[in-house]
Amino acid sequence: MIPAGLTPPVELDLDDALALLRGGELSVEGRLVDASNATLYCAMTCDGVTAACVYKPVAGERPLWDFPDGTLAEREVAAYEVSTALGWSIVPPTVYRDGPLGPGMVQL
Repeated sequence: MIPAGLTPPVELDLDDALALLRGGELSVEGRLVDASNATLYCAMTCDGVTAACVYKPVAGERPLWDFPDGTLAEREVAAYEVSTALGWSIVPPTVYRDGPLGPGMVQL
């Protein structure tokens, strides 16, 4: 049962999910304040379809001693691509694109 005020997630096939992530209009609706990097809760809308997603702009990444600065978004996209290539399907659809706070990763 879905709690009052919440809508169920949109079910999309992979091609439609990736098209939505790549070409949809991204609207920031909130921020996950306990995350170590800027992590924004967003709505993605395209052709009358709206889905919830997470947007992590590169500009909001905190530096780590063991990774080059500004690479978290690309590493999250790489994790999705490796998971997909190996048939694991353990990482949700993820793309690298421009958003309201600059380039970053967007994930359903």
